[in-house]
Amino acid sequence: MTGVDVSGPTTGIAPAPGGSRIAVIDFGSAALTVALLTASADGSARVVDSRELPPVSAGDLTESGLPPVVSAAVDVLRGAGITSPDDIHALYLAGYAAHNPVVQQAFRPLCADQRVKQLVPQPVPFVGPGPTSPVGRPNSRSNLPLIIFAVLVVIVVTVGVVVAMGGGDRRAAPDYPTVQVGREAGSKQGVVDSADGRLYVADDMAKSVAVVDTANHTVVSTISFQDEIVGIALDPELHRLYVAGQGDRGHAHAAIRAVLWVVDTTTNGVVATIETGSEGRGVAVDPGTHLVYVTNERFLGYQLDPKTVNVNAAATLSVIDPRSATVAASFELGTAAGEVLIDPATRVAYVAGSRYDQVRGSENGVIVVDLASNQVAGQITVPDAGLVGIAADFTANTLVLVGSDAIRLADTVSRTVEATLRVVGASGSIGVDPVRHVAYVADNGRDGYQLLIVELAERRLSDASIETGMKLLVGSAVDPRSRAIYAFVAGMVMFVPPPQ
Repeated sequence: MTGVDVSGPTTGIAPAPGGSRIAVIDFGSAALTVALLTASADGSARVVDSRELPPVSAGDLTESGLPPVVSAAVDVLRGAGITSPDDIHALYLAGYAAHNPVVQQAFRPLCADQRVKQLVPQPVPFVGPGPTSPVGRPNSRSNLPLIIFAVLVVIVVTVGVVVAMGGGDRRAAPDYPTVQVGREAGSKQGVVDSADGRLYVADDMAKSVAVVDTANHTVVSTISFQDEIVGIALDPELHRLYVAGQGDRGHAHAAIRAVLWVVDTTTNGVVATIETGSEGRGVAVDPGTHLVYVTNERFLGYQLDPKTVNVNAAATLSVIDPRSATVAASFELGTAAGEVLIDPATRVAYVAGSRYDQVRGSENGVIVVDLASNQVAGQITVPDAGLVGIAADFTANTLVLVGSDAIRLADTVSRTVEATLRVVGASGSIGVDPVRHVAYVADNGRDGYQLLIVELAERRLSDASIETGMKLLVGSAVDPRSRAIYAFVAGMVMFVPPPQ
């Protein structure tokens, strides 16, 4: 079996102590791949076993559907010599279900620290045969990162040929100006200060926020942080940027701390650090009250049987008063929570997450919160295992919900999904133009790399799109005043002028 160097940021696998074992589970469209790697003293890791299992369908990504999937993965790991969660130093999930909170929750008991991480695969070089490869296993495969890379190469070459041949009636991407803001891998979120002409772009892998001058297309400052960034929000009236993050507390088996950094945008300096709970997920500001809301997840215990899906978890919403730099309140939302949006006119928050009911089981979608009473006021159920993006046009009473299989548009008045746009490949942060009532959704599907234009009033996809060429999209943002579009491509911001 061939070994591969997968150290450090090359693949998204963090360096681990020599001899420790790392599990990687990839939810591919053709197969579920379970791989076991061993870390070396030099910081690299080598695949010692890799097995392909039948692919997982969207219907399996539920509390009732996942136990057989977890059981199959456990059997593979046991066959590779894993006898308990203490044998695994780190567990990575890859593929379309890696960000799904139900999937993350199901696989947590397989790792000693009960944490899962998302793998962002990148090209890696060969380093020669691995001496610890098992012998005589008919289902053994080459290592997981190389498989993923090979698939990516096929996709890139295929799309490149289509573009070179003209791609039907698709237009080539204009030569938009760009600026480097971070690493190529990693998610990007952006918020715009129209009055100051600033775009703040968070890079979770680089643990930094780039401050971009939108007029000159230059990075004027970079703000670094200690922990992984999970969300950013801006209060332009108070000149405050809020950066939500999460990181270790410094000792084994401790809960992952959630922290909120308060940045003065006049100096780009951190003026306060507030711990908000465990495992931060998202952040938003109420511009009317200037209160800040952070979603967190905390786990109350774990099933002893790794084949049983664990639902013993609680998601909370923390209310932070930035003036006193304190957590004013915290209340439970459900079993999982992610991004949060706030409608300042109605003082209602919308949280991507899930709630568990003994009769109905887990219900995924958007949790509706009345901020006047700090109470859950309802839920918009979404027939998707997990949302990978959420945005809103509150003037049009519309939520844009990007899932693993479709873009859905929900009405905030009726609290129902009113349109389902079948798109596979959409992901990332979503820019919304509140003047034209359109949303820009990153799509890296078979039709190429583009920003899809969603017509919110008409509840449909536009026939037009914004082409980015062969540049991997990870999100977008919109300047609400100028309506300029900022496309986040790899480690850059692409500046797209406002539509005519």
